[in-house]
Amino acid sequence: MITSQGILKSCAFAKLNLVLRVTGRRSDGYHLIDSLVTFCAFGDSIEISMNTIKDDIIVEGPFCTEIKSTNIISDTLTIFRKATSWYHPLTIKLHKQIPVSAGLGGGSADAATTLRLLQLLSPISPLDPIENTKMALLLGADVPVCFIGRTARVQGIGEILTPIEKTPALPVLLVNPGIELTTKEVFTTFDSDYSKPLSLPRTGENFGATDLLDFLGRRPENDLMAPAIKLAPKIGHVLEELESLPGVVSVGMSGSGATCFALFCPNDKINVTLSVNQIKQTGWWFESTFLNS
Repeated sequence: MITSQGILKSCAFAKLNLVLRVTGRRSDGYHLIDSLVTFCAFGDSIEISMNTIKDDIIVEGPFCTEIKSTNIISDTLTIFRKATSWYHPLTIKLHKQIPVSAGLGGGSADAATTLRLLQLLSPISPLDPIENTKMALLLGADVPVCFIGRTARVQGIGEILTPIEKTPALPVLLVNPGIELTTKEVFTTFDSDYSKPLSLPRTGENFGATDLLDFLGRRPENDLMAPAIKLAPKIGHVLEELESLPGVVSVGMSGSGATCFALFCPNDKINVTLSVNQIKQTGWWFESTFLNS
């Protein structure tokens, strides 16, 4: 959206890996994945406007202290300028609400949203999909799917995307025990056999609530769960706590962790409220929201 002050503003929605399989490894060391990725109706907030002096990147919000001075926002701006030769000074404000290194793609969502806003603000012609994918991959494996901002099957190292037409807005409770895990350390710890590719029932079509929950089952697959728990055993405790919640229908871990999630049936407000009250007692970070396709 554009505010009355000429500021472009958008939400960088948190990413959620509903299912994740590790299917192989390239000769350059990058692992191959096959994942069903969606987004939550919750995320960071990014504002961009032009100024007349110099670039100013402002970071605020509950997780602002965990963002370094050289961050993915500044990296995104550098890569965009190399691709477009547009160097007008900018003010970029990030309100950081997604936990850092939490498996929710917060940095990737911030980069993707910044890329989209830069293309709206700059006078250059929009870049074509190939150029956008190249820039996105330079910033991170999750950035391409965050750039399209919709539910998709993600394969390769993150560059092969098959959008899903529609997914249900199921209630979801996100929980993180206050642990940061980098994707690199979790993949380094991964030592299991590689999995076969996913067999999605409705790739490219609609996923109804029943279709999605039947596909996920009670405990959706995530090949990175075992190495994540090995590095941070508390994740196992979080999963056990989520399993005990009233009305929960599916419990899993997103990405490389440590954030876990609990899904509920549509419109199950009573059990969601009871579950939130139960999680509050743990002292863990949580967010009650919805899947947002």
